[in-house]
Amino acid sequence: MESEFIALDKAGEEVEWLQNFLENIPYWPKPVAPVCIHCDSQAAIGKARSMMYNDKSCHIRRRPNTFRELLSSGIITIDYVKSKDNVSDPLTKGLSREGVKITSKGLSLRPRTSQHGGAGATQMLTGIRTMSLAAANQAQEGGDIMGSITMEIGNDGVAVITMLNPPVNALTLSAIEELKRCYEEAIDNDNIKAIVLSGADGRFCGGLEISVVENVHKHGDISLLPDASIGLVVNKMENGKKPSVAAIQGFALGGGLELAMGCSARIATPKADLGLPELRLGVIPGCGGTQRLPRLVGTSKAVDMLMSSKSITSEEGKELGLIDAIVSSEELLTVARCWALDIVEGRQPNCNSLQKTDKLGTQDESLEILRSARQRYTVPHYRACLDVIEEGIISGGYSGVLKEDKVFKELVLSNTAKGLLHVFLAERATSKVPGVTDVGLKPRRIEKVAVIGGGLMGSGIATALIISNISVVLKEINHEYLLKAVKSVEENLQGFVTRGKLNQEKLKRTLSLLKGTLDFEDLKDVDMVIEAVNENVCLKQSIFEDIEKTCTSECIFASNTSTISLDVIGKRTSSQDRILGMHLFSPAHLMPLVEIVRTENTSPQVIVDVIKLTKILKKVPIVVKSCTGFAVNRSFFPYMQGPDLLANLGVDIFRIDRVITEFGMRLGPFQLQDVSGYDIFLAGVKEFVAAFPGRAFQSPLVQLMVENGRKGKKNGKGYYTYNKGSKPEADHSVIEIVEESMQLTNIAPGGKPISVTDKEILEMIFFPVVNEACRVIEEGIVVRASDIDIASVHGFKFPSETGGIMFWADTIGSEYIYSKLKSWYEAYGDFFKPSTFLEQRAAKGLPLVSYRLQQITYLVQQISDLFLLFSMDYSSTTTGWLYAVTDNLPGATNVWPIFIVSNKLIIRCNRYKELKIDQHFPDQHKRL
Repeated sequence: MESEFIALDKAGEEVEWLQNFLENIPYWPKPVAPVCIHCDSQAAIGKARSMMYNDKSCHIRRRPNTFRELLSSGIITIDYVKSKDNVSDPLTKGLSREGVKITSKGLSLRPRTSQHGGAGATQMLTGIRTMSLAAANQAQEGGDIMGSITMEIGNDGVAVITMLNPPVNALTLSAIEELKRCYEEAIDNDNIKAIVLSGADGRFCGGLEISVVENVHKHGDISLLPDASIGLVVNKMENGKKPSVAAIQGFALGGGLELAMGCSARIATPKADLGLPELRLGVIPGCGGTQRLPRLVGTSKAVDMLMSSKSITSEEGKELGLIDAIVSSEELLTVARCWALDIVEGRQPNCNSLQKTDKLGTQDESLEILRSARQRYTVPHYRACLDVIEEGIISGGYSGVLKEDKVFKELVLSNTAKGLLHVFLAERATSKVPGVTDVGLKPRRIEKVAVIGGGLMGSGIATALIISNISVVLKEINHEYLLKAVKSVEENLQGFVTRGKLNQEKLKRTLSLLKGTLDFEDLKDVDMVIEAVNENVCLKQSIFEDIEKTCTSECIFASNTSTISLDVIGKRTSSQDRILGMHLFSPAHLMPLVEIVRTENTSPQVIVDVIKLTKILKKVPIVVKSCTGFAVNRSFFPYMQGPDLLANLGVDIFRIDRVITEFGMRLGPFQLQDVSGYDIFLAGVKEFVAAFPGRAFQSPLVQLMVENGRKGKKNGKGYYTYNKGSKPEADHSVIEIVEESMQLTNIAPGGKPISVTDKEILEMIFFPVVNEACRVIEEGIVVRASDIDIASVHGFKFPSETGGIMFWADTIGSEYIYSKLKSWYEAYGDFFKPSTFLEQRAAKGLPLVSYRLQQITYLVQQISDLFLLFSMDYSSTTTGWLYAVTDNLPGATNVWPIFIVSNKLIIRCNRYKELKIDQHFPDQHKRL
């Protein structure tokens, strides 16, 4: 059995082969393929959204929901030959005569008889070539064959149109076209009096499918966007001559709410979420939302909902006038049908929301609301949204819809939209960890947590837990510290009250979940312990010894350390598989990022449990390996040193701060030092210097600031002066201290300040950050490169509209970044020395985030998203193997070279050679 292990950065041949493979199959749709499934004599296959592979029976099971519609619509076909030679196992017993059985667990296919020789392969390929050309054309035009719209006509003359595209009934191109067709059919059918628009599986609609926008970004072509605003909502729904009622259950978000607002009335179930979150993705609503929402709820509330991207409940929607009635889910369709007929009979108003003006108030009132909003919201796409609302107020709703459509299409291709979409998708990907979250493990419930240490971090962690309805035992070493810790938690909760996110009654209930203790015995029934004491190795080791003696054998042991190796912390325990890091950022109850730090021994089950916990806390997890600084602080250590290096080269520190804040950072690096505290800054630099002495820059500047009696914000004197009730002001007297530092370091060429542009300042500060992040990726500290983007956005407040530090770097180009770092390295030393990873990417002209492996995965995904399997090799073996193109499936081949992408590596199977793929791979291939 021959096989060839291929290094991930040398997979150009695979990309070329896959591209040719796709191009050479007639009618192969882009970007998704129709599905053709074939079973040999030893395998049964099922499909669902998440694949599970059974090692013992060699079966693949998938949930059946999507499969049903694909089968019924003829989009997929099953190449099946009845046989007496059926496999005797639970998945293939008792199948229907047709060889297909759909159960609650999945869809199973009865195996077919072996067609010995090459005929089976030929027959299989023929099956692909003769797939529905209409379906292929539809997909090739950007459609998504997974989308589905159904229409049922009742005896009462009401047509119920149902959106069916799990899991959120998102609007694909094909779904929108199908909606148009259904509305046209309903309008032309004299037997239909009215229409009800609903969603399947307890959900109305989650808006436009993200992949539609991704496709527009990929091709740079706005013509790939759907004509939904005018073509569907205005022409078919509002002006279609037959009333339609939206039956909303679960949620109506984005384009989903816009469809509902285009209906004559809206009936909803209790607690349904309603909102227009498009501004979070760098665009404005594109289906009339900027015009209809103000006319239904009033200008002030509409502006608030749009600018905040926050949803409201159906109950609040009823009070505002967005929802006409709230009924139970059992009554929803019945009431919606009756309401639609009442509109026909004149017993309920036929509301065209685009024509409403009573909620807008006077024009002057609305314009004043918009003027005030412009002072608060200065980001360009927020301003664009306000401009579009104003167009509708001044010139009428239809004029506003036309301008909205134009502005939406302009914004879709903006760098901001591309960056924010990348952050959105990268954030969703962080909780997917190969070998951990894809092996069928179910997260265990964590209902009670012990927090050891009630300082700034401990009290913040305790707050985050109880605000999420998780009981907490907060342990301290004495009564004084414990009372102080509990008071800190109370103050944190009061902050939520001040911001309107909590009322006093809820505060009391939340605080009742907190219990203080001085005794380890009170921790014996907790599900998890989070240690949050000072960075003292011996203290942490002692704590872990004590909790191992006290807690159950299932209890998870986590440390909030940001510097100490977890292997060292847990050295004295025998519970290595239950130990991990849970690094939150200060203030822990507000900052969204959590670094989940795993060791070589951490159990996948424990990681799955903690990922689930972070989701309950409404935080974003990234799973990392242990190293100095983990992902965030490690990547951004150069950000702590680069500005000091520039200052020692003679660049004005206040100019540096201005350049960085104008770029989008909340604080400049020197003001950040003031606010964070010089002690924290010096400790961080010391840590980095110790770990990576060859590339650290050591500046005496901060130490000189301390020696001159400056402690930053702590004593009101730093690079800036801090007076209560006023904004920080630059203290130009620190220039003397900076000049003293310059003399000590003596790195300025000729002892004179260097001349740099603002652009060069930005690059000299952030390119070293990119460089260090490349090392983090190369060392496998993070699961994927985009995790660094999430770390930068949520952990270091890098501007989200840039897409994160690595996405931003790719907009500049690896070649340019490498060339600049190389020139600075030659001029100023090792701090700027380019990493090997960056050098290799630049040499090949490749991006940093979307490196070659992701290109391969994308190409394979064109096949495997709809689970394409070929049956091969009937001549050389009686067992029969599946020839598989999929990203997680063990398989084999003996006909063509094929590249099997697993969570571990890429394997190329040579021609006519059979290969079984197991989980025992060389160490160098155990990560992406």
